[in-house]
Amino acid sequence: MEMPNLFAMSGNYELFSSQLDEVIQNYQGLKRIVSENNDYLKGIIDIPNDDGKIIGSFLIEIRFNQKFPLRFPKLFEVGGEIPDEPDWHINEDHSCCITVEPEEILICERSITVVQFVKNYVIPFLANHIYRKTTGNYKNGEYAHGIQGYLQFYEKLFKTSDRKLWNEYLDFTFSHKRIPCGRNDRCLCGSDIKYKNCHYKIFDTLKHIGKNNITNHLSYISLL
Repeated sequence: MEMPNLFAMSGNYELFSSQLDEVIQNYQGLKRIVSENNDYLKGIIDIPNDDGKIIGSFLIEIRFNQKFPLRFPKLFEVGGEIPDEPDWHINEDHSCCITVEPEEILICERSITVVQFVKNYVIPFLANHIYRKTTGNYKNGEYAHGIQGYLQFYEKLFKTSDRKLWNEYLDFTFSHKRIPCGRNDRCLCGSDIKYKNCHYKIFDTLKHIGKNNITNHLSYISLL
């Protein structure tokens, strides 16, 4: 008995598949690969500098992610230009780690298209690797790979490395604990910024990431 194609049964896969031709029209080095399990993109993508001059090319694959369009499609660099190592932002499944998951959740909150993914995230990610090969460093100072990246993200978001304050701020966000200041008062964190322009926005961001996701991320950080 033939097993059902789980990807084809997914409405998210149908959405992903329907967008591949638009990507090909914009990036002619990419081709649709028809596979038994699911279609994907494969081919050469050129990386321009700010003046439009091509500074490098990569052989890549773009494959379906079951959480698409609320997460990025999966990007694979398959030409050997990027070392298959965590330090080069490569995941255990050999896909490229473009950013930390909480930031990806925020980016894709209202969904993302495959064309947007390629233009706004694939090309800058690959360009940054060209920069690292040239200079030894990433240009944009992006998050570290893995758990360290989660730590950096939340330290930046919470504006503190004090994890006791993290838990307190999460209580304010998700447990309806009374916040000890008004919108126009000095922020509870002690800054000279009004609450509405400081941690109010942070608490709103936490809500968008979601309690379950944050719990998972912080459980990883606790391993450090």
